[in-house]
Amino acid sequence: MINRASRQAGKRGVAGTFQVAFAQDLPFPDATFDAVACTLALHHVAEDDQGTAIEEMYRVLKPGGRLLIAEFHTGPGRRHAGPAWLRHSGVDMLDKAQGLVQESGFIDVATGGTSLGWLGKITAHKPETSIEAQN
Repeated sequence: MINRASRQAGKRGVAGTFQVAFAQDLPFPDATFDAVACTLALHHVAEDDQGTAIEEMYRVLKPGGRLLIAEFHTGPGRRHAGPAWLRHSGVDMLDKAQGLVQESGFIDVATGGTSLGWLGKITAHKPETSIEAQN
């Protein structure tokens, strides 16, 4: 995926660097990024590490930074979230991720659908000031 992203960025003339890392141990300083996007990846993180991965996203965001998570979402009448050819646990990852995002200190947490019925999204922001600074 890193090689593909690098090639696509080069074809489009977009300057960027890509790095392999564990979601639960991001190799970036605190408050590095304006935005973090996590698309169809959280369900690949070990269940016990998913909360830590969300906390890492929070840590590397600048105050006021934006979060976008896109994950499988079980819709009405669906037995399993995701395309029929994709087999996974059947857990509604969007609902699970929403709880983890709220627990991690993000604000303005909202969920919504996408043009793909099985894919939902979560948007949120890191507060402009940390809770620790307010105390």
